Amino acid sequence: RLRLLKPAEPEGGWLQADLLDLSLGGFALLLKTPQPLLRGAPVQLDLSDHPGFDCPLQAAELRWVEPLGELQMVGVQLERPLLRIPPLVRRGPTA
Repeated sequence: RLRLLKPAEPEGGWLQADLLDLSLGGFALLLKTPQPLLRGAPVQLDLSDHPGFDCPLQAAELRWVEPLGELQMVGVQLERPLLRIPPLVRRGPTA
């Protein structure tokens, strides 16, 4: 999940985000929102659905935005890079 943080304004609501790519320094996400998003906007990421991340709330900045109709593909740069990339998919037992 991602939410916009606007200086001197109340924090916005959470937007559901699908993870497209990740690195130690940031994420590429797909958001379903018609709301215009601007490069450089401060955001907060809620990573609590993925317990492998050491810190569930991450401060970040929108680095690029690609509008796709009702969807928006965005790149976010973390304020503090991750120390490691945790496993995001749990493996079940193998037969």
